[in-house]
Amino acid sequence: MVHFFTVETFETMDESFGELAKLLQFRDKEQERVERSEKKKKGQLSTEDMEMDAWDKEMKVSNVF
Repeated sequence: MVHFFTVETFETMDESFGELAKLLQFRDKEQERVERSEKKKKGQLSTEDMEMDAWDKEMKVSNVF
C-alpha cells in the first residue's frame, strides 16, 4: 500500500510535534521545580540557588506595589 502525503499533512504533523515538544518541555521544567523545592525544604540548595531564590522573592515583593 502506497501512502501519498500532501504539504498540508506535513504542516499538520509539524504543528502536532511542536505542541508535543512544548508539553514535554513543560514536564521537564515541572520536574526541576519539584526537585528544587525538595532541596529547599531539606536546606540543600547551592549558593547560586539561594541567591536566585532571594532575587525571586525580591522581584515578587517589588511587583506588588
